[in-house]
Amino acid sequence: GGVKCWGWNGDGELGNGSTAQSNTPMDVSGLSSGVTAISAGYAHTCALTSGGGVKCWGANGSGQLGNGDTSNSFIPTDDSELSSGVTAISAGVDHTCALTSSGAVKCWGGNGIGQLGDGEAWSTTPVTVMVQTAEPPTPTPTPLPNPFEPNDSCDQASPISVGPVYTATLTSGDVD
Repeated sequence: GGVKCWGWNGDGELGNGSTAQSNTPMDVSGLSSGVTAISAGYAHTCALTSGGGVKCWGANGSGQLGNGDTSNSFIPTDDSELSSGVTAISAGVDHTCALTSSGAVKCWGGNGIGQLGDGEAWSTTPVTVMVQTAEPPTPTPTPLPNPFEPNDSCDQASPISVGPVYTATLTSGDVD
């Protein structure tokens, strides 16, 4: 389908090339078709295209558009590293996360309180989040894995949701 937005537009949230607010739905530039999902953050919006790509627009002070810089965009811009292979998208206040077809979680934008899940500072491009699942206890002690390094206990994630300043995903592990 296509994307229409309305309401506040001070940072280009409506994606129509301007910053004028609108009380009626407006077409988003270049997205009249080919979109399977959208997610609106605090002042930015992201769309998932039918080809599995990510396009974002609006506020970008923390890199939440994922296009490699921190300039606001009044029209949809391609995510610098996610032109295909994405199955879900979720936008928060100043960060965005995507779920890939391989089950990986990629996040970008603000990370002031750890919402990117990579233990680092904010990022203007996607970073891979290492999602851990609990393993059953073993009778012999084993070293704990570093939560920020790839290891055999990392599991695939699905689906993903971003809150104002945090991120959540559902893993395929069992819950006790």
